[in-house]
Amino acid sequence: MAVTCTISKRTNSISATPNHVYHLKPIISRTIDVDEMASRISENCSLTHADVVATLSALNHQILLALKAGHKIDLSWLGSFKIGIETQAHTTPEACGKADIKRVKVNYQPSKNMKKKLQNLTEFNIDSKAKLKYLL
Repeated sequence: MAVTCTISKRTNSISATPNHVYHLKPIISRTIDVDEMASRISENCSLTHADVVATLSALNHQILLALKAGHKIDLSWLGSFKIGIETQAHTTPEACGKADIKRVKVNYQPSKNMKKKLQNLTEFNIDSKAKLKYLL
């Protein structure tokens, strides 16, 4: 199975004279929801569909609780999750406070094994219409 890519045009705003650059970008062909993932998992193990859904629901709840407590969650071969925040910068440490928090996010770091398996991904296609959208 191959990953299909399109071409994305970006403006290089760091340069003194802004110019455009082009990058390949994967096209997400579909989303696999919890129900479909549970079906796929239950077909490959002794757990029923309902058992898998319950397990995934409990995992989701426990990850949320751990993140709210400021913990890092390491799911071994899958990777790890931790909380991240976007804040206002100050020139002195005394000026820093809770009001500086602009946004809370979740950082995901894939495991070394997951990264290695994805680095070996060689099946890519480029959408035949991708280059046409930038011509004239």
